[in-house]
Amino acid sequence: ELFKDQPIEAAAGLLPLYELLQLNPVFTSVIVESLTTEGGPSSSGPTNRPPMIFSFVSLASYLFTHASSVGTPRSLSYANLTMRIIALMTSDEPMTAKFARESGNIRICRQRLPRLPESPTSRPILCSILDCLVLWLRHNLHKKLEVSSYRSCIYSVHSILWMLGRQRIRLEYHWEELWKSIFLLLEFTSSRVDNVKVLGRVDELIEETLIALELATLLAERLVPTPEALHQFVYELVRSKDIVDRQLSTLTALEVMIPSPSTQPRGVPLTIQAQALRAIKTIQGIITYYEGKINEKGTEMEIGDVMNVIATEVERDGLQTAPDREPEGPT
Repeated sequence: ELFKDQPIEAAAGLLPLYELLQLNPVFTSVIVESLTTEGGPSSSGPTNRPPMIFSFVSLASYLFTHASSVGTPRSLSYANLTMRIIALMTSDEPMTAKFARESGNIRICRQRLPRLPESPTSRPILCSILDCLVLWLRHNLHKKLEVSSYRSCIYSVHSILWMLGRQRIRLEYHWEELWKSIFLLLEFTSSRVDNVKVLGRVDELIEETLIALELATLLAERLVPTPEALHQFVYELVRSKDIVDRQLSTLTALEVMIPSPSTQPRGVPLTIQAQALRAIKTIQGIITYYEGKINEKGTEMEIGDVMNVIATEVERDGLQTAPDREPEGPT
C-alpha cells in the first residue's frame, strides 16, 4: 500500500540507460549486439529472454500513451526522459538501420482510442519505435503542451526518415498513421495560437515539424513499401491543405521573423525560419499540383475517385516535388 503510487521497477533503468547512451559511445554497440545474444531474431543461443530494447520500447509505448492523461510531474518526467533516449538512439544511423532490419514481437500499448492498426506478430523494431512516436504525437495534445518532448519526437521522426532515405530501406509500416499525427500536431498549434504562444519555443517546434514533413515529401518514394502507400501520402497532403496554408500565419502570430528568400546570402546556411518557409512552399507546391489534377476531373468526387486520380498521376510521372531540392539530415 505504501508503494502503490511509485513507478514500476522498469522505470528505474531509464536514467542509467540515458547516461550510458549519451556518455559512452561503445554502449550503442552493446544494444545492437544484444539483438543477437539475448534471444533476438538472429540469436543462436538457448535463452528466451527478449533483448533489452524490446522491453524499453514496450515501456515507452505505455509512458507516451498515458503521460498527459495522468498529468503528474512524475509521469511527464519519465516520458520526457524516455523521449530523449529515443532521440539519442535514432540519431545513431547504424543503430537505427539495425532496428529497421531486425524484427521481433514487441508489445505496444493499445489502451486509448484511436488505436493503432493491428500489426504482424513479428516486425522490424523500428516500426514499434515509430508506433511510440505516433502515440506521443496523438495522445499528448493539451493546453500545457510538452514542447520539449514534442521537439524530441519530431527530431526522432526526422532522423528515422533521413536514415531510411539514405539507406534506401522501404519500411513495411502503416505510414498514414504517422502523417495523420504530424498534421494533427500542426492543426493543434495553428488553431490554438493564443494558448500556445505563451509556451517557450513552440515556434521552433512548428518550424522543425514543417522541415521534417518536407523531408518526407523529398524521400517518400524511397521510404514507403508500396505504390498504394505513396498514393495515400499524397492524399493526406491534399486533404491537409488548409492546415498547411495556416502555418505561415501561425508563425507570424508567434512573432517569428519570416526572412525573404532574396535577402539570404549565397553559400550561407539557411536559418531555421528560412528552412520552414521553404518547407511550406515545397509542400504547398505539391498540394497545388495534385489538387489541380483532381479539380480537372470534377469538384464533387468520392474518396475512391480522388485516389484514382492521384494514383494515375503518381504512377505516370512520379511524385511531383521540388526538382532542385536535396534532402537534408537533422541538425
